[in-house]
Amino acid sequence: MLNMLRTEEQASVAGQSAARANGRPQYAIPQFSPPIRFVEPAVVAIDCLLIIALSILTGLGYHLVFLKITPDIAPYLAIGVLAFSNFAAILWAKGAYQFNNLTNFKRQMYDVPTIWTAVFLVLLGVAFSLKLGEILSRGATFGFFALGLTSLLLWRGILAHLLTKALENGAFAERRIVVIGEESRLLSSQVLAELQRCGYRPANVFAVNQNSATAPDLTGVWRRSRRPPDKSRQYTLGELTGSLGNEMPPMTPWGEAKFKTTKPNGGPRAVPLAETNDPIYKCFP
Repeated sequence: MLNMLRTEEQASVAGQSAARANGRPQYAIPQFSPPIRFVEPAVVAIDCLLIIALSILTGLGYHLVFLKITPDIAPYLAIGVLAFSNFAAILWAKGAYQFNNLTNFKRQMYDVPTIWTAVFLVLLGVAFSLKLGEILSRGATFGFFALGLTSLLLWRGILAHLLTKALENGAFAERRIVVIGEESRLLSSQVLAELQRCGYRPANVFAVNQNSATAPDLTGVWRRSRRPPDKSRQYTLGELTGSLGNEMPPMTPWGEAKFKTTKPNGGPRAVPLAETNDPIYKCFP
């Protein structure tokens, strides 16, 4: 017997044990399912805000605490924008913003310090070559480097942890599918949780009860037969379609007139290919 088990739209997060209701299992589906494609641009935006904010805060904080003056924040804003632009561009080119790499904190621990140090050294060299050292405080600049590196690593660690937990809970499931399976296996396996981890959200679950005497056998390969009634040999698909009926179906006068204007390339009314008016042989650029 094929039973359809409807999932609850407001059910709890996936991965919980399937419970029985009315003698049939029901499966929990996450209530909030943000599209996984939004993660990458969101991380880029947070990186932008974080790096620019740290550049301004380190410049402002250093001057207020150690020099007792209020500095012009424009140079530090520019440094933050340049640092983010180069940092994000290199990370994007390396694929570090891809979802699977964001969940890999070991890779982030290698990419982030390497690229951040390279970007900082390049910008520092450009600044001093253009004689901007008098405008930018060395203490604030090196403070920006150290605080930025620490903050980025901390942010990446938290992000990797959150994304991993979200995947385990199926929070990014966005492709709706229909699951068909044997009832006892659906209850005992983690197939639904794994599907949700991979971005699939079961909209309906069909459980096949193998203990029922009327349970249909759905195993094997299903396809339409390609043998006409005589079954004398394996016919082609064209021969099969031509043998679906021996009588001309009734037509209206308008339909019969249209039918007579056709010049097919196959069947009892076939004409040479050069004379056919079948649009399938025409080119419409």
